[in-house]
Amino acid sequence: MARIPSEADLQKIRREIRDVRSAIPAVQGTPAKFDRLNKELARLDSLIQTIQGVLVEFKALFDLEPTTFSKEIKTAGGGIDLDGGQIRSTSTAVPYVQISPHWDDFRVAPQSMDSIPAVDGPELEKIGDDGGGSVGVYGLAFDKTKRESVSFDIQLPHSYREGTAIEPHAHWCPTNTDTGSVVWELELTTFANVGEVIGTVTTVIDATDAADGTAYKHQVIGLPSIDMTDKEVSTIAQCRVARRGADASDTYNADAILLSFDFHIQNDSIGSEGEFTKAAVTAIDDPPTEPEGGIGGGGKPDPFQTQT
Repeated sequence: MARIPSEADLQKIRREIRDVRSAIPAVQGTPAKFDRLNKELARLDSLIQTIQGVLVEFKALFDLEPTTFSKEIKTAGGGIDLDGGQIRSTSTAVPYVQISPHWDDFRVAPQSMDSIPAVDGPELEKIGDDGGGSVGVYGLAFDKTKRESVSFDIQLPHSYREGTAIEPHAHWCPTNTDTGSVVWELELTTFANVGEVIGTVTTVIDATDAADGTAYKHQVIGLPSIDMTDKEVSTIAQCRVARRGADASDTYNADAILLSFDFHIQNDSIGSEGEFTKAAVTAIDDPPTEPEGGIGGGGKPDPFQTQT
């Protein structure tokens, strides 16, 4: 563990330097050598004073305990507690360890989706094989002539940045060189936080994407964003994704394979401190603030003015 010298440590060194300097005139010897020694000690004293000022600013910036780097680091509105080998928020305003918000995929694999009884659904279609008799690999193929649907649910992770909109996307590929358009549809319930009622009134959104004429090329189309005001970690919605094959706007003339369906979400933590909530079960008190100034820097006078 790295140790920061305390003000008392540095003051003691400076006192010892002053004691040596004050004793120099009483010692017999070559005056020139003593004069040089006196100047070098004065430079050393000045250097230690500068170090004191730097340490004061450093501790004020990172809100460190006087003798260790391992205790706390200051952040806006609070801090991070690193004591005891744990990283934990010390802020009551943001009582979890917050990282810079960033995007990530929340993925739903098409082949994990469920068919819907009495509703037309897609079928598995071979994408390719090894050319030597292998079984091959398959994708979920949606027909051109009708609306085919599958069902799934989404539960947002504990890393989710609560209240931020999510962005649905359909990853798909055409199966031939036609350049018509495919209409993808998403229907979903209102997201329900833990303890809330799942809504029975749904929302339907859609997006149209034109095939670029290359068979089995990975394409992606974004659907309208979903407002998530007041939505928390573990919020859940029931969903249905479909191709509107019979829609007049769907002009692609062959099966379209859904490679993946995902939601771009913003994350701002590595998880949550509470089992069902983002915040810690018990908040740590805010750390004390560093007093203004300090020896060698701003506000508090230096008790040992450098002598020359």
